[in-house]
Amino acid sequence: MPTLYDQVPYRGAPFAQTHPDRLAMLAHLFGMKPAPVERCRVLELGCTDGGNLIPMAMALPGSEFVGVDLAESPINSGRKTVRDLGLTNIDLRAGDLMDVGPDWGRYDFIIAHGVYSWVPPPVRDQTLRVAKQNLAPEGVAYVSYNAHPGGHLRRMIREMMLYHVRGIEEATERITRARSLITFLVSQTREGADDYRGFLRKELEGILERDPNVLFHDELAEFWEPVFFHEFMSSAAAQGLQFLSEANYADMQDGAFGGPAGEMLESLGEDRIAREQYRDFLKCRRFRQTLLCHEAVTLDAEPSGIRIQQLYAASPAKIAAEQDGVKTIEGPHRSSMKSAHPVVIRVMERLIEAWPRALHFEELMEHVGGNHRTAQCEILLA
Repeated sequence: MPTLYDQVPYRGAPFAQTHPDRLAMLAHLFGMKPAPVERCRVLELGCTDGGNLIPMAMALPGSEFVGVDLAESPINSGRKTVRDLGLTNIDLRAGDLMDVGPDWGRYDFIIAHGVYSWVPPPVRDQTLRVAKQNLAPEGVAYVSYNAHPGGHLRRMIREMMLYHVRGIEEATERITRARSLITFLVSQTREGADDYRGFLRKELEGILERDPNVLFHDELAEFWEPVFFHEFMSSAAAQGLQFLSEANYADMQDGAFGGPAGEMLESLGEDRIAREQYRDFLKCRRFRQTLLCHEAVTLDAEPSGIRIQQLYAASPAKIAAEQDGVKTIEGPHRSSMKSAHPVVIRVMERLIEAWPRALHFEELMEHVGGNHRTAQCEILLA
């Protein structure tokens, strides 16, 4: 039976945060022994046309990739791409997530990106059930979802659009009318408006920048259910899974808070679930990309800088300015740092010089100096 994804295409795309390399690196930092990325098995739930899996399969010919999606049209499109590229290590399957069972085998990495918040409760439960039953002992599962408290703000915009398209069933007309409302609201909200209208303008402009079909499958979807992090983790724990980390490690750092907020987070000690939940409160987080592993795995409470010595590092940063020995280093996504620390500067200058090549820790150490090994570990982790 055709699905809405057959009627309104949702093009797949590669998501760096789901790549086995990212997942294995974070597992390694927290004390796990993940499978070698060059020889691993990956399962993606809700893979659409394979836009995320196919680049992985091309880059990792010694690994095996399986994707499943209920919509047949995107699966058929993805299969054609696989054939055209001559790939033999990827299998895209049209099927129901509810039918994925133990007979599918074990996987080192399981990915569910853009699924959990957009399906009914039984399918949400099945997503986590698969993440448990089909995960290798040292495997990592990635699950993304809309989160509260920011989800409350996004729900407000969703409900405005749903009201504007009430009574309209045809998909293209729903998209057109929803976008017309957004365009109107943006036009009536000037730059530098009060807090509410300023927030509204920023959110709506972000929606207009996206593919209209994404709007249809996201904000206008039948199911759209944000959850608090602690609620998500309760559901995961019920399946025998525990919190590993966020796929974006920077989301777990507290340096941006400082002062009383940083002290409060520190006071929570080793209660990682509580710390993450209060981070969400402080950031008004609206979207999470959570990594899970089996509850039997022993994890370090914090990532180990010592383990960075077995990894590679790379950075697209630039030296933006220098004044009185203090260098301003700018990275992507408006990130920046200032430092006069000689080891920080030597590390960053060498990475900038080498970009886009990644340097092994030991190769970077040769440039920085062997007597700065501990400092280099701490700098790279931070």
